[in-house]
Amino acid sequence: MKHQCIILVSMILTTFLITPSFSQAKWAEDQLQSIEGQWSFDDNGNISYVKIVEIPELSKDAIYNRVKSFLVYRYNDANSVIQEEDKEAGLVIAKGLFALTSGIEKFLCNIHTWHIVRADIKEGRARLIITLTEYKVEHYDTTNRTLQSQNTSRIFDQYPNNQSGRNKTDFAVALYTSHNKASEMLVALEKAIREGNTLKGVENSDW
Repeated sequence: MKHQCIILVSMILTTFLITPSFSQAKWAEDQLQSIEGQWSFDDNGNISYVKIVEIPELSKDAIYNRVKSFLVYRYNDANSVIQEEDKEAGLVIAKGLFALTSGIEKFLCNIHTWHIVRADIKEGRARLIITLTEYKVEHYDTTNRTLQSQNTSRIFDQYPNNQSGRNKTDFAVALYTSHNKASEMLVALEKAIREGNTLKGVENSDW
């Protein structure tokens, strides 16, 4: 009887440990399926999102200034910076980090996503491109939660592109979260171009 009780307890504990993990994995797979086909791979295997914005009433210079103004507000810290700006060529490129796209509390591991924002600008139109390039993976000490190590990993090398990649659920969550952040960024940038402001009321305020 004692042996049977031990087996029963073991089975119950196993069920409680496996079920949340299975549920999270199923949720992550469902979310990836819901956004399937909404991105493309560039020549380097990075995930890219492209949006063409048509604003025939705006000049090239006006669009350029609005794009740059938006990026100055958004990309102005140690992890986010404007890398290239050429008004004559109609080009602005910024690099940034989508913070905490996946967090694994049990193992004290956080995943963030490096990305590139590029705007190609002509008279009356702009092509906006957001490219997800790498994951920044941070590992923390389980006792005092101090950062122990960090590394970067190409998105192309991780799941779901690499079906044999490790930590499939965690990188699936990271990709899904990054997808949403990139989509929100495109919407916000287009809005800034069309409306001509980066903070509500700032450009039209009486100063």
